[in-house]
Amino acid sequence: MSIAGRERVELLPGRRHILRRNRALVRGYVPSGRSGRTVLLEILLSWGWTERDRALTGADGKFYLAWYPSRTGRYRARVREVNASSNTLPSLSRLLYVYRRAIASWYGPGLYGNRTACGQTYTSRLLGVAHRSLRCGYRVTIRYHGRSITVPVVDRGPYVDGRDYDLTNATKKYLGFEGVDDIWATA
Repeated sequence: MSIAGRERVELLPGRRHILRRNRALVRGYVPSGRSGRTVLLEILLSWGWTERDRALTGADGKFYLAWYPSRTGRYRARVREVNASSNTLPSLSRLLYVYRRAIASWYGPGLYGNRTACGQTYTSRLLGVAHRSLRCGYRVTIRYHGRSITVPVVDRGPYVDGRDYDLTNATKKYLGFEGVDDIWATA
């Protein structure tokens, strides 16, 4: 891509859903196609862009960079060339989701019409999760069997030992979830 005569580092499609402490691989190329260029993988944190890996471009300007995230959440990642005299713009940022494994169950129909601990009326269409300690309204991305949804904490629970989340009936249906099972969660 070219912007006013300047080219941009390009990222190739890759995994956007990563388990905490596993490798997040970011690959792409520098448009000039030159080998031996230094590129940085940067992650956007609250204080700004922070370097997580660096590498030299290989044949045709291709690069492979890795990051092993230690915390769950949603992160913006980009790659830029180090050479200060370079006319190449950083890549567009890519959103990465970092999850931990959790155990979930669901709760439902017998509670319709009741108020949740967060003040909402529990209905068949309420998307959300119950969690013991996350604040009401906190947004959690849940991934299950290739489907993902970002929902707020709407209630307290689960009250069964060993379980981390209770999914509302609507969230359960969206994910195709049944019973008690492992999920990936960003909190």
